[in-house]
Amino acid sequence: RRDRVAIWSVAEEYHNAFSIMLLAFWLVGMTAYAAYRLATYSDSGGALATVVRLIQDIGIVGLSAAILSIMVIAIIAGGKAAMVLFDWPTRKKVHAKIRREARAAERAAWTDWLRRRDEAAGRGEDFDEPSPAERERG
Repeated sequence: RRDRVAIWSVAEEYHNAFSIMLLAFWLVGMTAYAAYRLATYSDSGGALATVVRLIQDIGIVGLSAAILSIMVIAIIAGGKAAMVLFDWPTRKKVHAKIRREARAAERAAWTDWLRRRDEAAGRGEDFDEPSPAERERG
């Protein structure tokens, strides 16, 4: 079990809380930005221009909030979906190493079995030991 989530290097038990806090801080920051923009709009172009600019900002803020929210929900509910994308090269290397080790272990088991079979044949003894494949099948 890994103790860190790759995308943020956050301890795994705090990953969901961290994702929610990230979204909350981002929303607070964007609300402060919208309030600042509203305050600066009131001096230029009258009420209609202020409302139009505010609607434009809310659209941009809303779109980016939706994208960030979807990402956070996907990470939390989807089993850390983003981590899978960012961690893919590492997982491929680990799986390749596991396959190499498994092949080497199987090759060693067969080599040992063949050596014992040949030794028994050289001594003229019966060899009734099941092959590694037969042992694996049960």
